[in-house]
Amino acid sequence: MTTLFKKIWTIILLVVIWGCNDNSELEEVVRRFNEEVALIDQYIADNGLTAFAHPSGLRIVYTEEEGEQAPTNGQTVTIDYIGFLLDANNTVFDSSLRHIAEANGVLQENRQYQPEEFQLGVGQAPINGWEIGVSLMGERDRALVLLPSGLAYGSAGFGDLVPPNTVVGFDIQLLEVRD
Repeated sequence: MTTLFKKIWTIILLVVIWGCNDNSELEEVVRRFNEEVALIDQYIADNGLTAFAHPSGLRIVYTEEEGEQAPTNGQTVTIDYIGFLLDANNTVFDSSLRHIAEANGVLQENRQYQPEEFQLGVGQAPINGWEIGVSLMGERDRALVLLPSGLAYGSAGFGDLVPPNTVVGFDIQLLEVRD
């Protein structure tokens, strides 16, 4: 784990501990995290997948590996993604690809469908878990990035499409890495 990720997780842990009024709140946060990671691991087992387990609870399943070097902090990455729930139907709730959104009934007419671009390691990623997941991929790789709710939409959820405290997955293809 890189020094940056160690610092980030230390800060998150301290914020969680300081933000809890008593031990029962902290115990609830830890219990929910453990349940979510167990749910992700069960999804992996039920689908016969092999995943890399990150200490954050994120799991990544490589579906296409091109062998290119992973991006580093400060580089700009461009990705296509399909967001889905870890339910029996892998319900799609969002995508950068218009045809996927349309086929799954989540098309927003006023939205431009295009690849997502952000600078890695500076907090620009719209989903916190993308920072970790994309940093574990090489250019042109494709992977399923499975996230506990704290690395995705957390207690806020995502509109009517993702309830609060829901684990989600993203089918991500890292299209480009540039300085």
